[in-house]
Amino acid sequence: MLLVSVVFLTACFFLVRASDQDPSPVLSPTYELTNATEENAHETDGATEASEEPPTAPAVNIQTEPGDNADTAAEPTDNAEENTKKVIYLTFDDGPSARTPEILNILDKYNVKATFFVVHTSEANREYTKSAYERGHVIGLHTYSHKYNVIYSSETAFYDDLRKISDEVFDCIGERIKIMRFAGGSSNTLWKKYASDGDLMNKLVKGVEEKGYAYFDWNAQSNDSAGGLQTVERLFKSAISSGEKGRTPINMLMHDEASKKLTVEALPKIIEFYQSMGYEFCTLSQDSPVFHHSVSK
Repeated sequence: MLLVSVVFLTACFFLVRASDQDPSPVLSPTYELTNATEENAHETDGATEASEEPPTAPAVNIQTEPGDNADTAAEPTDNAEENTKKVIYLTFDDGPSARTPEILNILDKYNVKATFFVVHTSEANREYTKSAYERGHVIGLHTYSHKYNVIYSSETAFYDDLRKISDEVFDCIGERIKIMRFAGGSSNTLWKKYASDGDLMNKLVKGVEEKGYAYFDWNAQSNDSAGGLQTVERLFKSAISSGEKGRTPINMLMHDEASKKLTVEALPKIIEFYQSMGYEFCTLSQDSPVFHHSVSK
């Protein structure tokens, strides 16, 4: 009888211990930013260069001190205090184009200034860059050719491309520009297809800063360069997602190309939304908070 009691009590003990264990482990939540791929497809030597990057984004490192390229990555800050200043930077890549005057007129209507990261274009289109500059917008350097197989073949090729777009902009507006955005962003993976140097991108992100440039990635976008069927409503919803969370600062990527009719149509709604949420529209400078993606390995 004593033996039976001991066995019974032992079994009860193990049953109680087992009931204290959570049968399903708690998993840490995974946070993703918006798709950080600047171009899902871009023309290269007449052929479409499809991006191999996944739809999820690399982490964005937002630093309040310019030039501080720390390794710790962070998302945009949630605006916990009502009195915290909320800031958004509207940025347009790949212009100027036939759409530039439409974009400028919309920005004027809402008294908003933006930053345009420009590429090489015709003399006629360069007048739009001059017009944007004269109307108080900021001009940034993007790339002369936007051909990944050229600019990411070597350091020499990259800086040659950067010098050419810098000279073109100087001839247009009479100012040497020191803010830039990498083609595809600093997190692009296409550079690995063309560079013989496996550490090229790391060298470039450090090198441009050593040469006095501030480079900017982004932490929000309208997805106006994404493939598939796009609508004004889809672009709008993508563009306002960070604002709905009250995040700040926001660096919004959009595109200024002749094909971006939907971007022009969505822009007024995007501006109206952020104005209604109390955001201040600012332009980028070397003193702005930097937005850096993690360089792909």
